[in-house]
Amino acid sequence: MTGRRSDLREWWLKRFESLKGNKKVTAEQLYTGLPNSLKNVVDRDGEWGYWTLFKLAIHAYYLPIYTNIIKKWFSPVAYVDTFAGCGLIKVGKDKPQYFLGSALLSILIPKGDKRFDRFILIDADPDKINVLKSLLEQLSKRGHILKSSYEAICDDMNKLQYERLLKDCKHSLIFIDPYGLEPNFSTIQVLAALPCDLIINYMDSGVKRVFGDKEKNREKLSAFFGKDVYDVDDSEVLYGLYLENIRRLNRKTFDISVKGLGGFGYKIIFAVRPTKGDNPWLNALNKLKDRVEDTKRETFETILKQFAGEQASLD
Repeated sequence: MTGRRSDLREWWLKRFESLKGNKKVTAEQLYTGLPNSLKNVVDRDGEWGYWTLFKLAIHAYYLPIYTNIIKKWFSPVAYVDTFAGCGLIKVGKDKPQYFLGSALLSILIPKGDKRFDRFILIDADPDKINVLKSLLEQLSKRGHILKSSYEAICDDMNKLQYERLLKDCKHSLIFIDPYGLEPNFSTIQVLAALPCDLIINYMDSGVKRVFGDKEKNREKLSAFFGKDVYDVDDSEVLYGLYLENIRRLNRKTFDISVKGLGGFGYKIIFAVRPTKGDNPWLNALNKLKDRVEDTKRETFETILKQFAGEQASLD
C-alpha cells in the first residue's frame, strides 16, 4: 500500500465518520427519535449508495470555509437547500447506517458565531418535509439551532420568490442538489442575481441519460440549460455550455469532478460573485479538488467497501 493511498483512505474515512454526527447528536439518535410513520418515510426514500457520502463530505468541507469568511463581513447570513430531502439518509442494505443530509450538516457543522442565522429548507415532497420538520424540532429542543430561525417549505424550487424569502439576509449559501434535471436555468438566473454563493450538483450521468432521447426530452433539456441544445451532437459538450451560461451571470466558477463506477459521476460547481481580492477563500478548495480528482475509481470503491465493513483495509 502506498503512502498516498493510505492518506486518502484515512482522510475520506474521517470525513465519512463526521457525517454520522458528533458527540452531542448523531444521525442514528435523530432517526430513533422519529415516530414510526416518519421512520418509514426515511427508509422508503431509498437506500442511497455510498457514493452519496462523497458528495456530502465535499459539502460539509465547504460549509465552514464559507461561514468563516462570510460571517466576518455580512449578517444575517442564510443557508438555502433547494432539495433538502428528509434531512437523513439511509445507506446500506444488510447493516444500514444513517447519516446527516445536507440540511442538517448546515446546522451542525459551523460553530459558534460562525453559524448561519437562517435556514430555508425546500423540498417538493410533503412526506420528506414532515420528517425534516420533526428533525428540526428535535435539534431545536437540544439547543443546536440556538438563535437561528428556520423554515421548511414544501414547494417546487422553481416556483419560489427568493427575493422575498431572503429580503432580510445580507448573504446566503444556496445548495442545489437535484434528483434529476429539475432546476430550470431561469431559476439559476434569479438566484445568481442575489448576494449569494451557489453550489450546484451537475449530474453527468443523469444529463447523458436524458440527452440520449433528446427528441422526447427537448423541452426539459431546454429548460435545464437555458437554451435549445437539440443541435448539440455530443453530450460531453453540454457541461461546457452549462458552465459558460453560469459564468455569463457574472459568476466565477470552480468545479470538482467526482468519478463514479460504471459511467456514474457528477460535477460540483461553486459559483460565486467575483471579488476585488479574486475570491481567495476558493484557494482552500484546491486541496480538496486534488484529493477528489486524484482518487482513482478503484480506490474510491475500495474505500467505500472498507467503510461498509466489507473488508478491513485497502490491501
